[in-house]
Amino acid sequence: IRFEKNIRENFPNFKFVGTDNGFEAINVVLKQHPSLIISSHNLPLMNGIQFVKSIIRGDKKYYAPIIALIESNDEALIQTYREIGIKSIISKPVDIKQFNREISLALN
Repeated sequence: IRFEKNIRENFPNFKFVGTDNGFEAINVVLKQHPSLIISSHNLPLMNGIQFVKSIIRGDKKYYAPIIALIESNDEALIQTYREIGIKSIISKPVDIKQFNREISLALN
């Protein structure tokens, strides 16, 4: 909710769509083709890597920048995200200024 409020306030020209789990998120992404995807690593029903791989498999022509939010600075996890093409990885607790900077960079 904190992230949603921040996005609505700081990026009012963009529509925010939240989901309850990874499977719902995959369906939303593949149907709506958002400009940016922000995903926690620990999603209900799957993890962030499974989510990203499912999006890539689901529509090979579609691309949106993805910001991954992870629980720790686990280098192996960060490397795995990098290997599947994720450039923006933010460790929790999230610094809101860094978060906004990453969103701005991703959208421009």
